[in-house]
Amino acid sequence: MGTLRTALFVADSRGSFRELAEVARLLQASGSWSCAICLASHGIAGDDELAACRSEGIACVDMLGERYVPPSANGVTHPFLQTLVTRLLAGPRRAWQRLRARLRPLVPESLVPPLRRVLASRCVAALRRAASHLERSAYHALTRLVTPATRDAVFLRLLRTSGIAWQIQRRSLVLRWSRALTDRVRPALVVLCEDNVEGVSAPIVRAAHEASAIVAIQPNTIATAAEPAETYWGNPAHSLDRWSNRVVARLYPRWVYTHRGRALLRLPAAGVLAAEWLGLAPPLPWQINSGGADVILAESEAVRRYFARAGLPADRLRLTGTLAADRLARGMAEAPRRRERLRAALGFSGDRPVVLCALPPNQLDVRASACCFARYEDLLAFWIETLAKSGECDVVLSLHPRSRRDPVRHFEGPRVRIAEEPVVDLIPACDVFVASVSATIRWAIACSKPVLNYDVYRYHYDDYSGVDGVVTIDDREEFAREAARMLTDPDHRARLARRQAAAAADWGTLDGRAAERIRALFDEFTSKAARRVE
Repeated sequence: MGTLRTALFVADSRGSFRELAEVARLLQASGSWSCAICLASHGIAGDDELAACRSEGIACVDMLGERYVPPSANGVTHPFLQTLVTRLLAGPRRAWQRLRARLRPLVPESLVPPLRRVLASRCVAALRRAASHLERSAYHALTRLVTPATRDAVFLRLLRTSGIAWQIQRRSLVLRWSRALTDRVRPALVVLCEDNVEGVSAPIVRAAHEASAIVAIQPNTIATAAEPAETYWGNPAHSLDRWSNRVVARLYPRWVYTHRGRALLRLPAAGVLAAEWLGLAPPLPWQINSGGADVILAESEAVRRYFARAGLPADRLRLTGTLAADRLARGMAEAPRRRERLRAALGFSGDRPVVLCALPPNQLDVRASACCFARYEDLLAFWIETLAKSGECDVVLSLHPRSRRDPVRHFEGPRVRIAEEPVVDLIPACDVFVASVSATIRWAIACSKPVLNYDVYRYHYDDYSGVDGVVTIDDREEFAREAARMLTDPDHRARLARRQAAAAADWGTLDGRAAERIRALFDEFTSKAARRVE
């Protein structure tokens, strides 16, 4: 057997961790790869998920390439500071271990247990106090590491008001950590779910290329420039009403996007200048995945066209499918059995149609002005009660990865249940899929399931505008009417299902061979890169 190649997966959200962990398992099981997952943020993986990865030989590391330590271990909650604290405490920890080894023979056996309890409690308390103090003061200290110096008074004011020094230092710090990560892991392949100007992806891509590694994007969502534009439409930090943003917009016009008659800057002025000066700016700042990745995996022909229309280079888009498509293929092959198992597990009786509802997360903090609900609790109540009102269907609720179960638990009843399984495993067992402008709708299309797309936050995305089996609405009364019709009229559901079936193949190739294509693609690109290096 030849030398194992190393694949590094960088996750910054719960959804991306789960998706990338599946791909890591695929490569690890092939026997040709050694895999590591970098957790660029905290709270994206539970202890059981980390333990499962490590039991399969998949390393879980931090932004420096060292063993990932959950925040509960030292009281620090910010991911960047967690990595810094871990590094700072490594030396004292080793010194304490050496001192303990020297003192241990000198202490009587009967005194060891009480001394251990006293020292442990006091040392842990002292370390947590120090870590908490560091977390509070580190940001202020880091901003002083770069001293702006220029004779231009206007430029000095821009520095003070927009925090360019902090932005440069922050991005430079992430770039140094990314280089340390690739130096330690030495990957031949780096895989991300998203390349976004607001995250750590640009420094990761730069460091990977400096280390002669191939960078691949395995997207776990679809989005055009309209998505961030709608999010920031009312945010003054992105508005050209600010003079600093207007100056930067003149210097770098590709960072400007006009949405609903308002010109917006993708990042506040300081972020744009830092990205440009450090060479971390993508060609299309408003479009995710437009950076320096070598290849972008497209799960279907429809998604490939979607990305191409958004401006991503056609020669970087490769149609492979996804592991989710393989799971859908297996689910559709045994859909009747899955449906029966689901009904039994959730305690449903009879044989009523199953409505699967992917509940939207709480986004009222940024969409309160567009949404007709003032409270998230009211939104949930209306949504769930509307679906349960007909009494002719069983309602299965699937929670968003960012959502908690507690606010939804009290809506459960004889015909309304919360399912723990991932939504990709539930779609084959349902008759109707209900969601809110969710990327998971593409899976329902691939499975020929009628979709009720309630745009409750009124983003008005056109991702599924040409798909006849997706009914998109943004009004609560219209939602109630269409839900009643879809759930009580079998003929209407059947018509929508036939329309969906006409588009299904375009939105997903459910042949069960996506894993083979993904593995072959990674082998192809890393082999070419190895030959270039030689």
